[in-house]
Parts: sequence; C-alpha cells; structure tokens
Amino acid sequence: MYHYHHLTLIEQVLDPFKRAFGLQSVTRQDFFRYLRDPAYKYHDAAMSYFMSALEDEAEVFIFGSY
Repeated sequence: MYHYHHLTLIEQVLDPFKRAFGLQSVTRQDFFRYLRDPAYKYHDAAMSYFMSALEDEAEVFIFGSY
C-alpha cells in the first residue's frame, strides 16, 4: 500500500513537472529516480513537487476535505 500510494502521488505531479521543465519524455520511473538520487539535475525540483503533493495529502488526511 505504501509504495502504491507514492506512485499515485508521482502520477499527480508528473505532468505539471514535465510541463514546467519542458521534459515531455520523462517517465514515472525517471521521476522516481530523480526523487531517490540527489545527484540528478532535477532532484531538488522533483522533491519540491512531490513534497508539496504529499503535504496537501497530509492536510486532507489530518483535517479532512472541505
């Protein structure tokens, strides 16, 4: 369940990330590699997109949806 949940978060942020950086050929697997490896050029940007989505999910979980 844990791994699946993170894949859905990646799917949520992948298209906006690709548009923002002009990286239309980036796959879900590429994005996951960016998250895991700080040596990648787009690591910080990928983490920013992912953590923002994760924080949004946490707020909904903690405070409920409005």
